[in-house]
Amino acid sequence: MAPETTLPNENRASVARNRRTDAMFVCAYLAVIVIVYLVVYESNISEYAQGVLTLALGNFIGYLTAMYNFETGTTRSSLKKDDTITELSKTAAPPAKEPA
Repeated sequence: MAPETTLPNENRASVARNRRTDAMFVCAYLAVIVIVYLVVYESNISEYAQGVLTLALGNFIGYLTAMYNFETGTTRSSLKKDDTITELSKTAAPPAKEPA
């Protein structure tokens, strides 16, 4: 039998799958594909509608960028730091009352 691999607690969060984020990524990716198709291949769309679709395309690309940055960047570390600060503040002693 192969030995069971265990990860330290701090590494488990980075390995665990986040199904909600995965679903958001797939939806945004599909929206980008559909919008690019509509803007490039549908010639009967008005210029105004193409402008609106291009704006939506930029938003969805921004969503994809934000999700990618969160999953791989410093935002995840900031989230862990915020959780640590919250946990520490729960166990800290309340501030002393000022005399009246």
